[in-house]
Amino acid sequence: MGLEEFFGGAVRLGLLSLQVLAAVWVYQDARWWSRRAWWWGLLVAAGGPVAFPAYVLLFRPAAREWGLAEVLAVAAFGLLVVPLAASLLVGPWAGLAFVATAVLGQSAALLGGCWQVLRRSGQTWAAVGLSGTGVARQGALGVVLAAPVVAAVHYGVQPAAVYLLGLVVGHERARMLAELEQWSNPLMQAMPPLRDWPAVLLFAALVCGVVPLAEEVFFRGLVYRAARRRLQPWQAAGLVAVAFAAVHLQVVNFLPIAVLGWAFAWAAERTGSLVPSVAMHAANNLVALVVAYAQR
Repeated sequence: MGLEEFFGGAVRLGLLSLQVLAAVWVYQDARWWSRRAWWWGLLVAAGGPVAFPAYVLLFRPAAREWGLAEVLAVAAFGLLVVPLAASLLVGPWAGLAFVATAVLGQSAALLGGCWQVLRRSGQTWAAVGLSGTGVARQGALGVVLAAPVVAAVHYGVQPAAVYLLGLVVGHERARMLAELEQWSNPLMQAMPPLRDWPAVLLFAALVCGVVPLAEEVFFRGLVYRAARRRLQPWQAAGLVAVAFAAVHLQVVNFLPIAVLGWAFAWAAERTGSLVPSVAMHAANNLVALVVAYAQR
């Protein structure tokens, strides 16, 4: 079994396990003897990615502080339901129009899910670090912080990750896997030619604007702040960084993405704002986009 097949099987097993655990959770959450619990449990067991978010975000009694249930519900809605629906309705990822629609849909689902959690908890966007004060200053700080972080990840951590993988599977195979992972990415496949500058600007706005905002609000806003209530900052940052890398479904780039996720969480922790981490994330994606066009 190849590394890719093993990783894909592990992801499928993980999703199935989460679905079963979600069904058990609903039973216990709504009390064993409740008829409502019975039907919700059956629904989650049959269609967990859809029913579990619906239960938590619409029907579960709201709490003042969100926790693991809300985090998993938004993740299931934004990272599973919307991409799955897009692939079933439209087909495999192909072409800029479909990728733009899918990215906008997924980002809207993440932001909408986070907003629903905040609304039910009686909170505003400020509770996850988004406010209208000092946006320009915080954004400039994020760009300054991004320069050493992005350089260290692209020129230090990424080659180190390929080298470490090479110790396990062989250096030539590791190099090939790194190239395959990069160019099999649906976003990279949908890159428009440079001569089509309106399409390039749209693509850059999606990759460097919409995606960083949605992912930071979810990972460094909702998830990190939930973890931060129970863990030390470095522990919460590490946990969220691993989750952030895991959802990208990449083997070779798992470590670089995790390091970036940790740096984004560190910036959010030190500043109390999401704006620097959004700016760092956007800067990293812009560098990756420029490098991809240069290599292309």
